[in-house]
Amino acid sequence: MKKLVTKINNSLYYFVKPSKADAASYSLMEQVNFNALLFTASLFSVITTVFSFVALEDWFSNAFTILFSVLFSYLYYLSRFKNHQHLWITITSILTVLSICWFVYGGATGSTPYLYILSLFIIVVIAKPKQQSLIIVIYLLNLIVLYFLEYFYSDKLLHHYNSQEYYSDMIFTFLLVLLASFFVMRFFKRMYDSERKRVKDQQKIIALQNQEHLSSLLYASNLQRTIIDNEDELKFLFSDSFVLFKPKHIVTGDFYWVKLKDEFGIVVVADCTGHGVPAALLSILGISILDELTEKIRELWTASKFLEKLKLKFLSHFNKVKEIEGRPMDSMDLGALLIDYTELTIQFAGANRPLILIRSNEQPLITNYSEIKKSETHTLYLFKGTKNTIGHNDMEQSFINNTIQFYPDDTFYLFSDGYCDQFDSNNKKKFKIEQLKKELLKIQDLPMVAQGDHLNNIHKKWKGDTEQTDDVLIVGMRI
Repeated sequence: MKKLVTKINNSLYYFVKPSKADAASYSLMEQVNFNALLFTASLFSVITTVFSFVALEDWFSNAFTILFSVLFSYLYYLSRFKNHQHLWITITSILTVLSICWFVYGGATGSTPYLYILSLFIIVVIAKPKQQSLIIVIYLLNLIVLYFLEYFYSDKLLHHYNSQEYYSDMIFTFLLVLLASFFVMRFFKRMYDSERKRVKDQQKIIALQNQEHLSSLLYASNLQRTIIDNEDELKFLFSDSFVLFKPKHIVTGDFYWVKLKDEFGIVVVADCTGHGVPAALLSILGISILDELTEKIRELWTASKFLEKLKLKFLSHFNKVKEIEGRPMDSMDLGALLIDYTELTIQFAGANRPLILIRSNEQPLITNYSEIKKSETHTLYLFKGTKNTIGHNDMEQSFINNTIQFYPDDTFYLFSDGYCDQFDSNNKKKFKIEQLKKELLKIQDLPMVAQGDHLNNIHKKWKGDTEQTDDVLIVGMRI
């Protein structure tokens, strides 16, 4: 039985499949559904013509059935073989046929209402969503007009059955509608199964592609981490230190860079524009330029000159275009810390990124800070970065150089904006730098690694189930 049904379905599909699929006009599914509608209408009109010649002697009914058999067959031919789907012509033809049938076959009590329901169901299924409401309204208006004409002019328009004609027509129409409904539903079920199988096959392909992309990204992430990972160098410069590094995606635009050159140490924490792969590529470019500049560090021995040279080198890679796809050229915001162990000084310059220095209250005060915040035991000094970026900037400013004498137990923090920009678990407010300052002052008695763990726990608790807003990077260092 199953093989028989499959064979029938395959045979029916032969009559409704388009000779060529034209995705520019209708999708394959829409073309097949349209062909199914016209094939059903043609088959029904032909059967009705045969029935009309056998059962009726009315020449008007015979001519009417022949005319619309030819019309629907022609529309079916245009749709099936020429790929011309004329929805509104088809609807007009169907409603015209059904309106005439309404009066020929007994009006509201006859067989025609069944045909209205069947045709409306099929047309609504194949129509586009924005057309469906209008089609239903047209059908309702057509029915209202028919009821009106039948009510006031039934004696002139309505063909009255004798009982034998009425029952034979009702049985014939009911069986025809039942059979058509069965095959139409079987057809739609078959098409649905086919589409579902196609979707599953596409999902498998997409899953495989995603797996390949994920593997590539993971490999790229490992390579990037190998390039970025400077913790050994950082611990050589600062025996007590931590790195809190939490990329938003697999690859990241935040990076830290540490170098020891002769008696000088350099620490940079940078935040490249955007997230993911584009930002990661910028980070590799930034690290490459920083490595190149290290060889000339004696010539550039101020933090501000270091950033100026870095910016010129960075811009030289993008000197042909200042705008990509309507957005500003990619850039880097960063803070650079230069340590001179012979003079016991640090120099800081920032491109839109600050430095936080926390010092015991027993040590000398600093005078050239931007902001200050005190606790009972420690004082927090914030040194703002210059409102300039490593990249194109409409408001160019020279980078400001800050020179500070350091003392034992001085603690320094360079960070990107991801930690402070993180939204809370309700996704309503950001963490902000003021809260970070308070937390840093609270934990000055902890070793640096414990400080990193504490800040990580605070970040997790604050974020909750909210998506991570940005890459997170904080580097903490203690003299």
